[in-house]
Amino acid sequence: MYFLGIDVGSITTKALLLNEKKEIVSSHIMKTGAEIKKTIAAVCDSIFAQNHITQKEIPFIVSTGYGRKNVDCAQKYITEITAHAFGATYYFPRTRLILDIGGQDTKVVALTAAGNVDDFIMNDKCAAGTGRFLDVMADILNTPITQLGEKALGHTKELKINNTCTVFAESEVISLIAREERIEDIAFAIHDSIVDRIINLVNKISRHGEITLSGGVSKNSAIQELVKKRLNTEVNLPMDPQIIGALGAAILAHRHFFHNK
Repeated sequence: MYFLGIDVGSITTKALLLNEKKEIVSSHIMKTGAEIKKTIAAVCDSIFAQNHITQKEIPFIVSTGYGRKNVDCAQKYITEITAHAFGATYYFPRTRLILDIGGQDTKVVALTAAGNVDDFIMNDKCAAGTGRFLDVMADILNTPITQLGEKALGHTKELKINNTCTVFAESEVISLIAREERIEDIAFAIHDSIVDRIINLVNKISRHGEITLSGGVSKNSAIQELVKKRLNTEVNLPMDPQIIGALGAAILAHRHFFHNK
């Protein structure tokens, strides 16, 4: 028996399959693109093909993410806040604060000792401090997004980007390039700017206990290191922080099926 969680994000769509024992069986990630329903169908088909099953063999499906209501096969929709709470505590049961750094927004979620959502705050008004911000900056620096974090870790000077708007920050980066600053130092400034925004959100929530990272941007090594440094603490990093939302949705599918059986 299997349970499926689907996370339809602004940049990527993720699907994750759990078995009856709540073990992760497989997952798949695709770019969301403009045709959301086609992407949802494709990511589900990939999961079914990987495991030689059909949708009929899945008794409960839960969707999350900004496009969750486009998942026609889902029996239940849940918010990203709830999904990430269940996903993070699956790996790290003592998590009390989740830093979810996604493609278009950043969320900080405080949990109770029981793992329930206690409070949250998010920055969804501007791309600054998100994966989209990194994409824009990587293009300007003509550097693959996958290499930007390692570049930043090789910095020798701590440059600053002062603007909180992506458009104006882009102008600052272009000015730094014109000054012939090292790519590594500019990359550091970009990552430091993102972490500034994350810390500002953290400071607005009562901080306590273990911190877990989630979201695709959390895979970035410079983001990981700067968050640890700025918060002066170790942080938990799941095996793949990008699938935490889909994992939480699958856990809720499992729970709903067995609690209502």
